[in-house]
Amino acid sequence: MGSVIIKEIYEMNMELGDDRPAILVYCLKLLTFLFLVSTPSLSQAQSEESPQDKGKRIAFKAEGNFDHYGNYTADIVMQLNKKDGKLISRKMSLKVKENPGEGDRVLMQFHHPADVKGMAFLIWTHKTQFDDLWIYIPDLRRVKRVSSQTKGSDFMGSEFQTEDMIRAEPEKYNYKWLENKPCGELECYLVDRYPKEKSSIYSRQVLWIDQENFRLQQIESYDQQGKLVKTLKFEGYKLYEGKFWRWDFHLLTDHRTGESTHSNFINWKFNNQLSEKMFTVNGLRNIR
Repeated sequence: MGSVIIKEIYEMNMELGDDRPAILVYCLKLLTFLFLVSTPSLSQAQSEESPQDKGKRIAFKAEGNFDHYGNYTADIVMQLNKKDGKLISRKMSLKVKENPGEGDRVLMQFHHPADVKGMAFLIWTHKTQFDDLWIYIPDLRRVKRVSSQTKGSDFMGSEFQTEDMIRAEPEKYNYKWLENKPCGELECYLVDRYPKEKSSIYSRQVLWIDQENFRLQQIESYDQQGKLVKTLKFEGYKLYEGKFWRWDFHLLTDHRTGESTHSNFINWKFNNQLSEKMFTVNGLRNIR
């Protein structure tokens, strides 16, 4: 349509002789104005999104801001707060290597206390398939494959379960934007995500994502009966290397038991010299 109008303007312009430059400029300005008023702005287009499309866009943007790190390492100190007042500590190291287009390679190794020292987990996440999970048991000096479909197993006595420890690849969920609400000093998008895998222990999770930097602030998890069972809060975000947002700690509360697990993350480091062999089953067997 635009090309037809321009052609007509040009032909009219040729017939007007000496006045054609002024007429041409006027017509082109008019055409530009008509184009602009007839083209929806980005904000208008977004306002016309369905809740499903909007939720997916927000969730994928948050995921995209987290990605493109190459690899990273961190040390984690977990404190398990039991209902009887007992405190249990766990110390572990975390190594993650990005595998673009497929998923992450994750290696977790425990260093304290003595009864779990040396135990390690290797996870290969996938965007559309079931994840692969192995555990190294130092006392037996053997590697055991664990079914990632067994997602309800407790993780090392904490409030985390196997599903909580595996990074949630965004392609494995359907989404729906719910509303915008204050979250502390920030404003957050609230987005429902529904697992596509029937083996999930959750019927849905509500993601609280801040509008300024698209960082996860909170995850509320609901069981298959629709009851809120867990809340995971992220706090103390810092920007590393000018582009990687990471948290200082997070707190997972189990509303069924009243118990919680507080995890401190220290020594975040990016783009380390991590070999591919480290994230293989043979590498797990030889871990020290």
